[in-house]
Amino acid sequence: MKITLLSIGKSNIDFVSLAEQYYLSKINYFAKVDLLKEEPKRTSSAESNYIKKNEADIILKNLSSFDYLVLFDERGVHLTSRELANFIQNLQMINVKRSLWVIGGSYGFHSSVYTKAHKLISLSKLTLSHQIVRIVVLEQFYRAFSILNNHPYHHD
Repeated sequence: MKITLLSIGKSNIDFVSLAEQYYLSKINYFAKVDLLKEEPKRTSSAESNYIKKNEADIILKNLSSFDYLVLFDERGVHLTSRELANFIQNLQMINVKRSLWVIGGSYGFHSSVYTKAHKLISLSKLTLSHQIVRIVVLEQFYRAFSILNNHPYHHD
């Protein structure tokens, strides 16, 4: 299964890019994971629903009818690292060809994206910047694949 992580928003912090490359190189030992970063055009006067609609257009443009869509959302389920690993394994077992995991913008997701989502996952009760979330998600992907492959990275 191919995994694509799509992040909406600015991407301009050097240490974030270094961490992304670090985890992607480790993950790609186990699986193919692509990272897409999209920064929608914004105007200072745009209201939140307009912004969410523009972001939805980007997300839906990257979504095929065969993709399994996972949204990182504050209303989602909380998973342990082992539960995330099991979830990824289940996607592989049901022959999902590609899963699209999306980190939304600062206003969340437009309703058109929620209607297409198969699963909502919450990483924390805290609000985190999308840049930090990218690092956390990539680290958790690496951890999940380490668990699935009996690699000694994860400790219970």
